[in-house]
Amino acid sequence: MTNFYSATSALIFFAAMGGCSTSSGDNSGGGSSDATYAEQAALAADLQEEIFPLSATDPGFLRDTGSVSYAGVFSVVADQVVLLGDLSLTADFETDEVTGGLSNVNGTNGVDYGGSVLLTGGVIDRDASVSQTVTGDLAGEVSDGTNTVVFDTSINGDFFGDNEAYIGGDVTGDVTVDDVTTTLGDGDGAFAVSSEE
Repeated sequence: MTNFYSATSALIFFAAMGGCSTSSGDNSGGGSSDATYAEQAALAADLQEEIFPLSATDPGFLRDTGSVSYAGVFSVVADQVVLLGDLSLTADFETDEVTGGLSNVNGTNGVDYGGSVLLTGGVIDRDASVSQTVTGDLAGEVSDGTNTVVFDTSINGDFFGDNEAYIGGDVTGDVTVDDVTTTLGDGDGAFAVSSEE
């Protein structure tokens, strides 16, 4: 397991410091908030600063009762467009299941996409030999009616901080922006969420 920075710094930093031009769409497609690209980028920067000094939590020390809800940012770079979205996760430490989804996707291309994508197959792996404790799939599409993004992605991350305060890691897979598909490479996808406890 690694320091959060080594896994995700390039993307979160790029997303936060990149262009912040957005349209003023109403996000009527079911987003969980109306946060703009600039607001999401600021949150990404804040989360990086909070998680930066922390090492991943050994899964053998995770709690085994209760559940925790998290909120934060999902970020990918596809076809030269930085896409940021609101990511919500709930970790059930009794069943080792993780649920949640992605919504309110905004891009440096000025598009505010509607819709949402549910997390499927989300699990907590307590095997200390794994490099990522939290995994799951985000597959689906969001659209403003004209522009479409299709996600065929997975999250791969770890818990950080006291009392499982954060989850952060990489996003892998394919992202298609208006029929142009990008396979995410190192540093092209990341996520970070913080506990709402």
